[in-house]
Amino acid sequence: MKHLARGFTLFELLVVITLVGLSVFPLLFSAKQAGQLESLRTSTLVFSNALQEAHNSARDSRNQSAWGVIYLSENEYQLVYGSNENNTVSRVVTLENGATFKDPFVSIWFAKGSGNTPPQTIKLKNELGRVFEVNVNELGIVETKEEQKP
Repeated sequence: MKHLARGFTLFELLVVITLVGLSVFPLLFSAKQAGQLESLRTSTLVFSNALQEAHNSARDSRNQSAWGVIYLSENEYQLVYGSNENNTVSRVVTLENGATFKDPFVSIWFAKGSGNTPPQTIKLKNELGRVFEVNVNELGIVETKEEQKP
């Protein structure tokens, strides 16, 4: 009597590999989405902190100057003091990978002594379309929130 070799056929192995691949793909996509969302959150927090630092420095008259944040590019800005026409750069900041400003803004300046500023809303976005808002009111108070999709 002959013994038949037991094992898997090539077709069965291909089916199993395909099923495993299809079940792992959504997990990889989900991990990418989570990473991009975290980059956007981090960029929003760092930008918000830079605005708060500018507000506090202007209010305390650090360097006897107004302080502000100036837009450089879709993913870069600088913290400065002085005036819009004549300023000194404190530092340049680049947003996290995948995060950008939704719309360009010229600058946000906080008045020396009071920290007041005209109210503004700056939006940051990621490649997947998620948007976070950074709101600065006339007293220089900074708030952030995620924009809700309609």
